[in-house]
Amino acid sequence: MANQRKATHLDLVAKVQRIPSSDNYFVDLPESSKNHLTYGILLNCYRKELMTENAESLMEKMKEPNIPFGSMSYNSLMTLYMKIGQPERTGDINMAVDCVANAIST
Repeated sequence: MANQRKATHLDLVAKVQRIPSSDNYFVDLPESSKNHLTYGILLNCYRKELMTENAESLMEKMKEPNIPFGSMSYNSLMTLYMKIGQPERTGDINMAVDCVANAIST
């Protein structure tokens, strides 16, 4: 439950104080709180602001500690690529998800 509260707080910080403050909040979180919830919320914030490079960078960071790339993260990136007029890039996401899934299962 504590991680859910931190994820909700991160979302509120992004809405009220904007992305730089939410980035700072995320960086200051203890590693144990950086999970699929907090990563997913931050990724969704980048989607809302059409911050493609930040979203892709965060996706790469999610691979390092094997953070599950759940449906919320997947949908955020798909929506981002559609909004910026690059639907062809959604195939990149499929490849990335398959790579992560294979790494986790081995």
